[in-house]
Amino acid sequence: MPITTFPHDGELNQPTGDAEIDELLAEVKRNTGRNYQVVTRRAVERSGPFGLRKREFTRMSVYLEVGGMGPWQWLSCTQDAATVRAYLLGMLGGHDDCLRSNG
Repeated sequence: MPITTFPHDGELNQPTGDAEIDELLAEVKRNTGRNYQVVTRRAVERSGPFGLRKREFTRMSVYLEVGGMGPWQWLSCTQDAATVRAYLLGMLGGHDDCLRSNG
């Protein structure tokens, strides 16, 4: 079942801070004609007694504009730069294969 949501307008169309991912995202949008977005958020994980230890990290997620009630589908398989990069490369590879097989 797809997860649809409402990312904040300030999160959309922003650079990710990773030039390779920004370039892949632009290529995926250009080749597929669909509006994909990569949203980067800072997160904090607390652990230890009383939550005194904290670890800050960056979380990346891919969203696809689908319209309707929740206009953005969150692609939950993407969580960090490595999974976002793998997803975008997979989209490009699949798109290219489809074009080759359909002539």
